[in-house]
Amino acid sequence: MATGHPHVTALPPELFTNVLSLLDAHDLCICKTVSRYFSMTIQSVPALQYIIELELAGMVDEPLCPLLTAEKLARLRSLQHMRRHMNTILGNEERRWTIDAASLGVVIQDICVDRSQDLLILVGLPSIPDVSGHHGGLMLILSLSQDGDPHSLAAQSRIVMQNVDSRLMHIEGDLVGNLVGIPESFLYGHIDIRSWKTGEFLWWLCSWSGGR
Repeated sequence: MATGHPHVTALPPELFTNVLSLLDAHDLCICKTVSRYFSMTIQSVPALQYIIELELAGMVDEPLCPLLTAEKLARLRSLQHMRRHMNTILGNEERRWTIDAASLGVVIQDICVDRSQDLLILVGLPSIPDVSGHHGGLMLILSLSQDGDPHSLAAQSRIVMQNVDSRLMHIEGDLVGNLVGIPESFLYGHIDIRSWKTGEFLWWLCSWSGGR
């Protein structure tokens, strides 16, 4: 006749593992806190880890899948890694660049970006006065991916504007529109629209004269 009280750790490892495999992820996590033996056993058996990690991933097992449990666990971990590092998988590396406005020769007043076209447009005043006496502004057509170099699709990367006090700028396809204010005033002066690719001036509307 046996004496004492049998302990679960006295079970053969295979039988102990089979018992644990009947539990769900929640119960397995509780068992891991019972003792070091329980925790080490669960962590070392792929079938048990698979139950826990599958639940954490919000997924369910496919019983008809021919893969071994260890292979399923490896694929699950690979999928979770891709989810956590999605930027790397898609190749969308974060880019930052800083450029000295002085090197552009312009005092920036307005900026507009169209990432889908790799486009950055700056509007401002020349940092060095024009010897010809021109007091207008400049529009720079630049590339985001090339660290502010001239955009490859722009026939002119520096477009001279008649005047500049840009209050609002918008890019739509090949067009860029500017809402220009009256200097030293809260009033809007005019709207102009041009092609940033060709530099061609297309449309102008003056707010105080009714437009043309």
